[in-house]
Amino acid sequence: MSQFVKRKGNIREVSTPNVGVLPEVQPGQNIQGILNAVHNQGGGTVKLGPYTYKVVKTLVVPENVTLTGVPRISKLILKHEKGSTQYGPVIKLNTKSRLTDCYLDLVLASGHSFSANGSNIRDDDGVTTDTGDTTNNSVVALVGANARLERCFIPGKTSSAGVRRAVVVEANNCFVINNEIEYPDNAYGNACIYLEATVAGAIIVGNWCEDLTHGDLLYKDPSVSGLKNVVGGLISGSMNDLMNYGNVAIY
Repeated sequence: MSQFVKRKGNIREVSTPNVGVLPEVQPGQNIQGILNAVHNQGGGTVKLGPYTYKVVKTLVVPENVTLTGVPRISKLILKHEKGSTQYGPVIKLNTKSRLTDCYLDLVLASGHSFSANGSNIRDDDGVTTDTGDTTNNSVVALVGANARLERCFIPGKTSSAGVRRAVVVEANNCFVINNEIEYPDNAYGNACIYLEATVAGAIIVGNWCEDLTHGDLLYKDPSVSGLKNVVGGLISGSMNDLMNYGNVAIY
């Protein structure tokens, strides 16, 4: 067999697990239940297969659990329906949890859009409603300390996808590393990566954000001395410790 077609050690297991092989979660299975079960057993990894998984309610990755997939092929998609109060995020990461190698998307109902980095959503009739939680305006939310988002892909806004943020960081010491994020919106100003004002110790490194305008990465270091975030990128075409490809602004 040619070395170009041999896939040594690349085993997919979808039913009874072999020794040392993780079974893949199948479409239709209770992903949240599986994540919780792994957490209750002390932590571990849950593996997604090369499928599209319909998310009907925000998934929460518990502490010490990793959810991983096949890059760009394992898709977690939440489709918001008109009149529903289930917006985003598609997934929340709790303390010391990880999400890697997945395609993630929040598709708002046609004609709906979130205001810039806020909780207000405007519907196709022009009515604006406050959802009560800015986290709703995101595809992924890191809500626990030391959470990690790595090597994931988040597509940009389309005519039917609505306007929303990509990644929101709400806890200290989180990692957002080597992700590819198409700009969510270049008119309303929603960020690719947004750090809440109280966040410190975040490491935002190696991310590619489509740089259509300023505000791809938004953060504000807390006023307390010594509590800083590591965020760098392009500002007005100049270099600012280029650790990410994307415009950076401090709000």
